[in-house]
Amino acid sequence: MDLALGPLASATRLREEVAPRVDRGQKLLFKPNLLWPNVIDAQTRGPDRGSTTCTEWAFLAALMRWFHDKLGIRYHQMAVGEA
Repeated sequence: MDLALGPLASATRLREEVAPRVDRGQKLLFKPNLLWPNVIDAQTRGPDRGSTTCTEWAFLAALMRWFHDKLGIRYHQMAVGEA
């Protein structure tokens, strides 16, 4: 995750834009792609075979951890929204 977001954070004012808003009580919202229940495998609760519409939970976890570790945003200051 740091290979993708590290240069972005260095080249922009990501920390300076996000951190003050979170400090004022706004949540950092992540909006994964979980569009339809029928693309979720009933056995594994992961994406069904051939489905490319679902965001992998591991990717979302890595993204949230990057904001936690690199920008100092606590997990309770983040939210995951769907639909």
